[in-house]
Amino acid sequence: MKNFNERINIIRVISKDDNSSVYLVKDCYDNKIKIMKVLMNKKLSDSFQKEFYILSQLHHPNIIFVEDFGYIEGNKPYFIMEFIKGKNIVDFFKQNSYKKLKDILAQLLLALEFIHSHNLVYSDIKPQNILVKQEDKKIAVKLLDFGLISKKKDFTNKVSGGTLAYIAPEIIQKKIATSQSDLYSIGIVLYEILYGYNPFIDNDPNNIIQNQLNKIPKFDKLPEQSLNKYVAICQKLLQKNPKQRYNSAMEVVKALNKSPIYLFTETQRHRNLSLYYLKGDYLNFQWNEQLIENIKHNIKNNDSSINLIKGNDGTGKSTLLNALKTILQLNHYFTINYKYVQSYDDISNLLNISKLLVFSLNIPYEKFEQLKNNLNKTEQNDEKVYQIFSFYKNVLNKRTRVQEFKRTR
Repeated sequence: MKNFNERINIIRVISKDDNSSVYLVKDCYDNKIKIMKVLMNKKLSDSFQKEFYILSQLHHPNIIFVEDFGYIEGNKPYFIMEFIKGKNIVDFFKQNSYKKLKDILAQLLLALEFIHSHNLVYSDIKPQNILVKQEDKKIAVKLLDFGLISKKKDFTNKVSGGTLAYIAPEIIQKKIATSQSDLYSIGIVLYEILYGYNPFIDNDPNNIIQNQLNKIPKFDKLPEQSLNKYVAICQKLLQKNPKQRYNSAMEVVKALNKSPIYLFTETQRHRNLSLYYLKGDYLNFQWNEQLIENIKHNIKNNDSSINLIKGNDGTGKSTLLNALKTILQLNHYFTINYKYVQSYDDISNLLNISKLLVFSLNIPYEKFEQLKNNLNKTEQNDEKVYQIFSFYKNVLNKRTRVQEFKRTR
């Protein structure tokens, strides 16, 4: 394995083109396998940061989870994502029965419903971006690659042939994409699962465009009787006129005869958030963008401050910290995450933070070993704490624009 830094080891290249490189990596801090995406084309820097920012805000069990954003040599931005071992949705059903089709479609549609509830359009539904993971009897769907997501999108830019085979007619006509545009793409994926091929695909991109605009796919009766109930759903999803499709992803879920599932969403959690302690004042805010802007302003104007965030269990302290972390990383601040382990004593927790700093800042591991040796020679806890905080100060002084946070327990 090649060392990316003291913390990240590259296992292999997953994909590489002129715009970005995607690597399978090992995070030495938690020994987990993850995905690292590195931007190669500086002209796409804004859209790359936007992809990370949006993903960091969309916390949903069927959407891939992103962790960290940073820069490597040549000021190339990268971000780290969870690794999902699975197959794309079409390949999955080539090797498995259709018994889980309704459940898998429902999970995918619930992810889309969540995205649409944030006034966003995904804009890139295709089999390669939908992974199905199976462990024992449990099935999980993950939606990947948010590079084209936007509040509203007119596809005035050239899109690839692969994408053309899955996009709605109104996008080809350079009209505004809506949630119904995503549902049309779901219809193509469903057709491919049911009939084994994409009805609009062609070697010539111009023919794909004409097929998307004019061709009506054939909906023959399927030999497997249990699948024919999906044909009518697929037909409605593939209507050329967006107004003749389903109104929402949740409406498709109902059509699948699956009871609506209302997940504990980020928006619902925000409404429960009531109290923060910031810079000595109690501020009673409803969770919204203005709150984030206030905290962001607070951080930018006092680089040495410690910001306290206080609230009862479940009020959203962790969610707020994740949002702040994203903003700071996109503004070139150095950040780390650490969750206090209740079963450890304070010294052990502080040492864990020291170890995380060593990995994150690419500091020789010998420095951490030296700190541990010094602590072993010290009996008083107060002196140990002083030594650890001195260690923090020494390593962080090598960085600029460092911000400290403390979450009250």
